[in-house]
Amino acid sequence: MTAPATLAGPWDQELAVAIAAAEAAAAVFPPAGTIPDVRFKPDGSPVTDADLAANARILAVLRSAFPADAILSEELADDRARLSAHRVWIVDPLDGTRDFAEGSSDYAVHVALAVEGLPVVAAVAWPGTGEVYTAVRGGGAAVQGPRGTRRLHVAPARPLAGYRAAITRTSMHPPLADFLERTGLGATAVRRGASVKLLLLAAGEVDLCLTLHDRENEWDSAAPGLIVTEAGGRATDADGRPFRYNQPDVRHRRGVLYSAGHHHAALVAVAQRCFPA
Repeated sequence: MTAPATLAGPWDQELAVAIAAAEAAAAVFPPAGTIPDVRFKPDGSPVTDADLAANARILAVLRSAFPADAILSEELADDRARLSAHRVWIVDPLDGTRDFAEGSSDYAVHVALAVEGLPVVAAVAWPGTGEVYTAVRGGGAAVQGPRGTRRLHVAPARPLAGYRAAITRTSMHPPLADFLERTGLGATAVRRGASVKLLLLAAGEVDLCLTLHDRENEWDSAAPGLIVTEAGGRATDADGRPFRYNQPDVRHRRGVLYSAGHHHAALVAVAQRCFPA
């Protein structure tokens, strides 16, 4: 699949390769409802054969097209030579392994290119819908799939009290519970898995997604974060700082906060109280 015409620009080749890599990875996943065998890595995180097969397909596409570029992937040993690289592909071959392992369709494939620490191209495949969400820095965001291709825009401004928050479907951490109570958004919050929450934010179906713990990584946020910001939203940590990528420590130690942007500063202020440094 070539790059959507709506996102044409200086990164055409990189976007086409990102889409090809994400689609190649998405093709390895079995039909919805299939329960895979799950193993656990030394850090306690789950992994399946599908994670590894998807990773291999992505690496093959990227290395064939851009052999000189560095790659940072959840399922690849960290090559610290990436820290001096100008261009780094940041990959999560299966974001939402727990969701996938439970038979949910709330999982996705992330492929992003960061140049000098900033994502410039992103492709996120959602195997459950057959869609691929894309973004180019300065060029906007779009989704393509069975229903055609359309541009993405976050929801228009609404009072903060009417915000629709998408939160984790697996475990509620105390800082997040505190945030939902302080803002009054808990009653209307929707539980969705992995980065599907961010795709819904970019499409205007929810207004807020956040994680107030220190276990999010660069590969969790690079691709969907660019899609959110290019759709008109905001992506920062709990202190309101934008993300820089290809860092020595790939963890987002101060959480992640994505919003439609209209009340972002107010949301950051609450997040800081609930998740003190």
